[in-house]
Amino acid sequence: MKRAASVILVFVLWSPLLAAQPEDPAHGELRAFRDALVDAVNSNNRDRLVSLLHKNVTVTWLNGEVSRGPEQVRAFYGRMMTGEKRVVANIAIRPAVDEKADLYGNTAVAFGSSEDDYKLVSGMDFKIKSRWSATAVKEDGRWLIVNFHNSLGAFDNPLLAAAKQTALWTAAIAGLVGVVLGFVIGRVSRRRA
Repeated sequence: MKRAASVILVFVLWSPLLAAQPEDPAHGELRAFRDALVDAVNSNNRDRLVSLLHKNVTVTWLNGEVSRGPEQVRAFYGRMMTGEKRVVANIAIRPAVDEKADLYGNTAVAFGSSEDDYKLVSGMDFKIKSRWSATAVKEDGRWLIVNFHNSLGAFDNPLLAAAKQTALWTAAIAGLVGVVLGFVIGRVSRRRA
């Protein structure tokens, strides 16, 4: 009984001290790194974005396309955001981590969600809620993204909702055109008879 009481007493006295351990400085560095990435994307600065990527980076984009290496990321970003035939006019991302990154020496693994605003060149605006995971490595004193994966819900996302709405409008317009054509053909047929 005395032994159990001693164990409980030690646990009660030491647990606040164990919980109050200082945060690993890497977490502060990673928060600053995340802020730099977000700023690069939101300011549409692909040169700054590419400078934050590892030479062997792999990025899986929302559309499922994969870019390997900074130059493929630059090309994808240019095609989607800055080129003459770009699709996206503007983007504002707001990623949030689910919990602190797991640290493995000079490697950090994080995951979370993001609520992003997209404005397409076509004028369409929508919000996307996505899930992401990222791996960063620290080389020469700098954190760099080595892997990033971003995904949408397959059955519940704004792009799918927009496609459904377009399909409904298309069906309604086609139905209306069919009724009008049927009416016109019927009138013409009756006149000939």
